[in-house]
Amino acid sequence: MKQTQKPKFYRRKYFINPKFQGSFIQLVIGIALLINLILYATNIFIFFKFNLYGETLDYESKQQFYSFFQDQISLLNQSFLIVGTIIFAIIFVFGLLVSHKVAGPLYNLTLQLKKLQSLDDLNNIHHITGTQFRKTDFFHEIATEYNKALTNIQQLQWNALKEKKNIGSGPLGNANSDPDSTTINKKIA
Repeated sequence: MKQTQKPKFYRRKYFINPKFQGSFIQLVIGIALLINLILYATNIFIFFKFNLYGETLDYESKQQFYSFFQDQISLLNQSFLIVGTIIFAIIFVFGLLVSHKVAGPLYNLTLQLKKLQSLDDLNNIHHITGTQFRKTDFFHEIATEYNKALTNIQQLQWNALKEKKNIGSGPLGNANSDPDSTTINKKIA
Protein backbone atom coordinates (compact mmCIF):
# COMPACT_ATOMS: atom_id res chain seq x y z
CA MET A 1 0.00 0.00 0.00
CA LYS A 2 1.44 3.35 -1.07
CA GLN A 3 1.36 6.19 1.43
CA THR A 4 0.63 9.67 0.23
CA GLN A 5 3.24 12.27 0.98
CA LYS A 6 2.09 15.02 3.30
CA PRO A 7 2.68 18.63 2.36
CA LYS A 8 5.86 20.27 3.58
CA PHE A 9 3.98 22.51 6.03
CA TYR A 10 1.83 19.71 7.48
CA ARG A 11 3.50 19.38 10.89
CA ARG A 12 4.36 23.04 11.38
CA LYS A 13 3.31 24.40 14.72
CA TYR A 14 3.11 28.17 14.74
CA PHE A 15 2.43 28.72 18.45
CA ILE A 16 5.70 27.42 19.87
CA ASN A 17 5.84 29.79 22.84
CA PRO A 18 2.25 31.01 23.33
CA LYS A 19 3.13 33.41 26.16
CA PHE A 20 5.75 35.31 24.15
CA GLN A 21 3.93 35.06 20.84
CA GLY A 22 0.59 36.12 22.34
CA SER A 23 2.22 39.16 23.96
CA PHE A 24 3.99 40.06 20.73
CA ILE A 25 0.80 39.77 18.67
CA GLN A 26 -1.13 41.83 21.24
CA LEU A 27 1.52 44.54 21.11
CA VAL A 28 1.50 44.71 17.31
CA ILE A 29 -2.31 44.69 17.14
CA GLY A 30 -2.48 47.31 19.89
CA ILE A 31 -0.17 49.61 17.92
CA ALA A 32 -2.25 49.07 14.76
CA LEU A 33 -5.47 49.82 16.65
CA LEU A 34 -3.96 52.97 18.15
CA ILE A 35 -2.92 54.19 14.70
CA ASN A 36 -6.40 53.38 13.37
CA LEU A 37 -8.05 55.28 16.25
CA ILE A 38 -5.83 58.32 15.67
CA LEU A 39 -6.74 58.34 11.98
CA TYR A 40 -10.43 57.93 12.79
CA ALA A 41 -10.33 60.75 15.36
CA THR A 42 -8.59 62.98 12.80
CA ASN A 43 -11.35 62.29 10.28
CA ILE A 44 -14.07 62.95 12.86
CA PHE A 45 -12.38 66.27 13.68
CA ILE A 46 -12.41 67.20 9.99
CA PHE A 47 -16.11 66.31 9.78
CA PHE A 48 -16.73 68.40 12.89
CA LYS A 49 -15.16 71.38 11.09
CA PHE A 50 -17.40 70.70 8.08
CA ASN A 51 -20.39 70.61 10.43
CA LEU A 52 -19.49 74.06 11.73
CA TYR A 53 -19.31 75.29 8.16
CA GLY A 54 -22.75 73.76 7.44
CA GLU A 55 -24.31 75.79 10.20
CA THR A 56 -23.41 79.00 8.35
CA LEU A 57 -25.38 78.01 5.21
CA ASP A 58 -28.95 79.02 4.41
CA TYR A 59 -31.81 76.57 4.97
CA GLU A 60 -31.97 74.95 1.50
CA SER A 61 -28.22 74.56 1.18
CA LYS A 62 -28.09 73.29 4.75
CA GLN A 63 -30.52 70.42 3.94
CA GLN A 64 -28.43 69.28 0.95
CA PHE A 65 -25.22 69.71 2.92
CA TYR A 66 -26.43 67.66 5.90
CA SER A 67 -27.75 64.90 3.65
CA PHE A 68 -24.35 64.71 1.94
CA PHE A 69 -22.61 65.04 5.32
CA GLN A 70 -24.50 62.06 6.83
CA ASP A 71 -23.73 59.94 3.76
CA GLN A 72 -20.03 60.74 4.11
CA ILE A 73 -19.97 59.87 7.82
CA SER A 74 -21.71 56.58 7.07
CA LEU A 75 -19.20 55.85 4.28
CA LEU A 76 -16.31 56.73 6.62
CA ASN A 77 -17.59 54.37 9.34
CA GLN A 78 -18.05 51.51 6.87
CA SER A 79 -14.61 52.11 5.37
CA PHE A 80 -12.92 52.11 8.77
CA LEU A 81 -14.73 48.92 9.77
CA ILE A 82 -13.74 47.07 6.59
CA VAL A 83 -10.18 48.39 6.45
CA GLY A 84 -9.76 47.86 10.21
CA THR A 85 -10.84 44.22 9.87
CA ILE A 86 -8.43 43.65 6.99
CA ILE A 87 -5.59 45.36 8.87
CA PHE A 88 -6.37 43.26 11.96
CA ALA A 89 -6.12 40.03 9.93
CA ILE A 90 -2.89 41.10 8.22
CA ILE A 91 -1.30 42.25 11.48
CA PHE A 92 -2.32 39.02 13.24
CA VAL A 93 -0.77 36.83 10.52
CA PHE A 94 2.32 39.06 10.37
CA GLY A 95 2.70 38.96 14.15
CA LEU A 96 2.28 35.19 14.22
CA LEU A 97 4.86 34.59 11.47
CA VAL A 98 7.45 37.01 12.86
CA SER A 99 7.04 35.75 16.42
CA HIS A 100 7.36 32.18 15.09
CA LYS A 101 10.73 33.08 13.56
CA VAL A 102 11.86 34.35 16.97
CA ALA A 103 10.26 31.71 19.21
CA GLY A 104 11.34 28.77 17.01
CA PRO A 105 15.09 29.31 17.39
CA LEU A 106 14.75 30.01 21.10
CA TYR A 107 12.75 26.80 21.52
CA ASN A 108 15.38 24.86 19.56
CA LEU A 109 18.18 26.33 21.66
CA THR A 110 16.26 25.60 24.87
CA LEU A 111 15.97 21.93 23.85
CA GLN A 112 19.72 21.77 23.16
CA LEU A 113 20.52 23.37 26.52
CA LYS A 114 18.21 20.89 28.29
CA LYS A 115 20.19 18.06 26.65
CA LEU A 116 23.38 19.55 28.06
CA GLN A 117 21.73 19.98 31.44
CA SER A 118 20.62 16.35 31.54
CA LEU A 119 24.14 14.96 31.11
CA ASP A 120 25.04 12.70 34.00
CA ASP A 121 28.57 12.00 32.79
CA LEU A 122 30.87 14.39 30.95
CA ASN A 123 32.06 11.48 28.80
CA ASN A 124 28.67 11.62 27.03
CA ILE A 125 29.25 15.20 25.81
CA HIS A 126 30.30 13.81 22.43
CA HIS A 127 26.80 12.41 21.88
CA ILE A 128 25.31 15.89 21.91
CA THR A 129 25.12 17.41 18.48
CA GLY A 130 25.05 21.06 17.50
CA THR A 131 21.98 22.96 16.55
CA GLN A 132 20.84 24.48 13.32
CA PHE A 133 18.01 26.95 12.77
CA ARG A 134 15.70 27.10 9.76
CA LYS A 135 16.87 29.31 6.90
CA THR A 136 14.09 31.83 7.51
CA ASP A 137 14.60 32.07 11.29
CA PHE A 138 16.20 34.98 13.07
CA PHE A 139 19.32 34.73 15.27
CA HIS A 140 21.48 32.36 13.22
CA GLU A 141 24.48 33.81 15.02
CA ILE A 142 23.22 32.26 18.28
CA ALA A 143 23.24 28.79 16.72
CA THR A 144 26.76 29.40 15.40
CA GLU A 145 28.02 30.54 18.81
CA TYR A 146 26.31 27.60 20.56
CA ASN A 147 27.97 25.18 18.12
CA LYS A 148 31.37 26.82 18.68
CA ALA A 149 30.93 26.58 22.45
CA LEU A 150 29.88 22.92 22.21
CA THR A 151 32.87 22.16 19.99
CA ASN A 152 35.15 23.86 22.52
CA ILE A 153 33.66 21.87 25.42
CA GLN A 154 34.03 18.64 23.47
CA GLN A 155 37.65 19.51 22.63
CA LEU A 156 38.40 20.28 26.29
CA GLN A 157 36.78 17.00 27.33
CA TRP A 158 38.83 15.15 24.73
CA ASN A 159 42.04 16.75 25.97
CA ALA A 160 41.15 15.92 29.59
CA LEU A 161 40.46 12.28 28.67
CA LYS A 162 43.73 12.05 26.78
CA GLU A 163 45.70 13.44 29.71
CA LYS A 164 43.90 11.20 32.17
CA LYS A 165 44.36 7.99 30.20
CA ASN A 166 47.55 9.09 28.45
CA ILE A 167 46.53 7.28 25.28
CA GLY A 168 45.99 8.43 21.70
CA SER A 169 42.52 7.02 21.09
CA GLY A 170 39.32 8.40 22.48
CA PRO A 171 35.59 8.67 22.03
CA LEU A 172 35.94 9.89 18.44
CA GLY A 173 38.12 6.92 17.50
CA ASN A 174 41.15 8.57 15.86
CA ALA A 175 43.96 6.54 17.44
CA ASN A 176 47.08 8.57 16.60
CA SER A 177 46.01 12.19 16.67
CA ASP A 178 43.91 14.69 18.54
CA PRO A 179 40.57 15.45 17.04
CA ASP A 180 40.71 18.81 15.38
CA SER A 181 37.75 21.14 15.13
CA THR A 182 36.82 19.78 11.68
CA THR A 183 36.44 16.26 13.08
CA ILE A 184 34.25 17.50 15.89
CA ASN A 185 32.32 19.80 13.55
CA LYS A 186 31.58 16.82 11.28
CA LYS A 187 30.17 15.01 14.30
CA ILE A 188 28.06 18.09 15.18
CA ALA A 189 26.70 18.52 11.65
